[in-house]
Amino acid sequence: MLRAVASASRRGILTRDGIEGIAKVITIATTIATRDGGPESGNWGHAGRPGQVGGSSPGGGRTSEAARQEKIQSININFEGDTILPGLNRETLRENGLPDKPVLLKSNIIEKNELAHPDVAHSEYKEIIGAALYRPERVLKANAEKPYLNFISRTGENKSAIALLDVTETKDNFEIVNLHWARDESREQKEALHKRIEKSK
Repeated sequence: MLRAVASASRRGILTRDGIEGIAKVITIATTIATRDGGPESGNWGHAGRPGQVGGSSPGGGRTSEAARQEKIQSININFEGDTILPGLNRETLRENGLPDKPVLLKSNIIEKNELAHPDVAHSEYKEIIGAALYRPERVLKANAEKPYLNFISRTGENKSAIALLDVTETKDNFEIVNLHWARDESREQKEALHKRIEKSK
């Protein structure tokens, strides 16, 4: 459009005032598109439709950085009872064919996790869950018989956060099965297991 305006100006079709008026219209339109979900906003779904943060189509768009951070900040573990956590990111749901529902951390799972992973302090639960579920690098199948997925995110050198999730379709929530830190060797084993499960289909 700008090229057409420039060409018209050279041919004497448009005056200086006309060019400035068109430029203002273009600037306003671009601002609105960016603010309200246009292509520049990063909030468009697969079909290029404007939407809210993460896209308006059910499986479209990506979760914004602000939304990810908001989810992580909202994590408040109740170590005496059950905790409902935010839903997974839009792209995670889409890429793994999952419905949108909350994540549940049960008190009995915390007790089991304390026995299985005594190295994980209560103060680290939020960090592990935040990194693994809301900033996942990989989502891997963890069991050939059960709908279990490993959510993995690197947090340091030779260190990754892992949360194992039960994504059974008939349950009201996705349920955390365990959560812990993992060294690269353990992470590689989980990646290899995922490949074996995929090949066995």
